[in-house]
Amino acid sequence: MSQRIGIDTGGTFTDFVKLQDGKLVVHKLRTTPDDPSRAILEGIAHLSDSLTREPREARSRERSGAQGPPRVSVSGGRGGDEVPPHKQDIVHGSTVATNAVLERKGARVALVATKGFEDVLRIGRQTRSELYNFFVPLPRPLVEPELTFGLSERLDASGDVLIPISAADVDSLQARLKESGAEVVAVCFLHSYVNPTHEQGVTERLRAAGWPVSASSEVLPEYREFERWSTTVVNAYVTPLIERYLARLEAGLTFSGPGKKVSPASGHLSIMQSNGGSISATLARTEAVRTVLSGPAAGVVGAEAVARAAGFPRAISFDMGGTSTDVSLIDGRIATSTESKIGDFPVRLPASVRAESLRPATLSFEHCFVAVFTPLYESIHHAEPCSIRSRARRGTRMRLPILIMGMSPRRAAA
Repeated sequence: MSQRIGIDTGGTFTDFVKLQDGKLVVHKLRTTPDDPSRAILEGIAHLSDSLTREPREARSRERSGAQGPPRVSVSGGRGGDEVPPHKQDIVHGSTVATNAVLERKGARVALVATKGFEDVLRIGRQTRSELYNFFVPLPRPLVEPELTFGLSERLDASGDVLIPISAADVDSLQARLKESGAEVVAVCFLHSYVNPTHEQGVTERLRAAGWPVSASSEVLPEYREFERWSTTVVNAYVTPLIERYLARLEAGLTFSGPGKKVSPASGHLSIMQSNGGSISATLARTEAVRTVLSGPAAGVVGAEAVARAAGFPRAISFDMGGTSTDVSLIDGRIATSTESKIGDFPVRLPASVRAESLRPATLSFEHCFVAVFTPLYESIHHAEPCSIRSRARRGTRMRLPILIMGMSPRRAAA
């Protein structure tokens, strides 16, 4: 017996969908912000309980001669009958990393950069969100100025060493890091994508001293310092949070039901990444930046499937949650881009969605959306034309179908 469980952790609710023997069972719980794994483990326990209840209820119906399908409960008590061993394939999409960045609730990051280039993240591309506004506020970086450290080293564009790293400088750096109160370190040097030797040397020294380190040559070995450093800092910012979260989740998943151990071979946990695919929990714990748009990307995959089933291969998905609003283009296929951003911060990894922090009072439609959905996309409530004003042509309106996705009223009432 095998089952697949899809889990979406949002800022307000955690949603579950179980697929087994062609049947869907859905469940919904409030997210536990202090430890999101608690809601997940509680929901999985409820879904697993239905496996123990079904054999007992089936035998009861046989003895009583009752007809009709068995009643499936996802929130019942503990069953007493043994069930055949089953394999659990759990796919998890989460907004934990997304919300941590948008709400600035990640780790305290120290940046170690090539001396003289400490302000790369502050300078950025020198672009302004409002071109003709000289007083537009600049986005506040994730790394505070007092947590930015310059290290004397230099490579040229070919990777040849111009200034070697001094061991004494690294020793001094470690002392300053201890005094700074940083929790995690991002190491970003010029031209490390060509020759990572300097980054590797510093990273090894810091890790040996017990520091969690994100090195740009490991996270994103590509040229363009601003995007590479921004992606590395975001990875450092969310990795401690995701590492603790997934460690607790994996520890809890060693149990299936009350008092019953599950061997590692009987279950598999995958984490959705920003491009709509999935990675192992082990990789997600070390490269958490891949999951910054995990939950929103999972919604896009579901939106594409529902829109196509409804006869709309071209769609724009619009997912409004309690913390972020997520938009994606579907033009025959799910579009991905490496020029993605999470809030104000570039993340140069493939992503299928754009996320912005939610401001309900000022939110406006810049596009015509033909797919609106919630984390549970089991059914379509309705598809009807809707008139939306487009900024592309001021004063004009276009009538486009909108698909509202979510639980059916019958399931929601249950």
